[in-house]
Amino acid sequence: MDKETTKLLATYRRLVEQSARLGLARASLPTGSSRARITSANAKWARVAEERDRVEAILVERGLMQEELRHV
Repeated sequence: MDKETTKLLATYRRLVEQSARLGLARASLPTGSSRARITSANAKWARVAEERDRVEAILVERGLMQEELRHV
């Protein structure tokens, strides 16, 4: 595995963790939260999730199977 792929894997791991954390924070917003707070939580999660998916697509393109990535 080349250096760039190794770096992408590290980035992917970080984004998976960050996405999970932000998704949980988003889901944990109390009932009655302001629209602004909900929109901000959704935007933060969406930004990280989109980047995670972009990096995953690059890794799959480089020959790493999606099953391998799920165990990251």
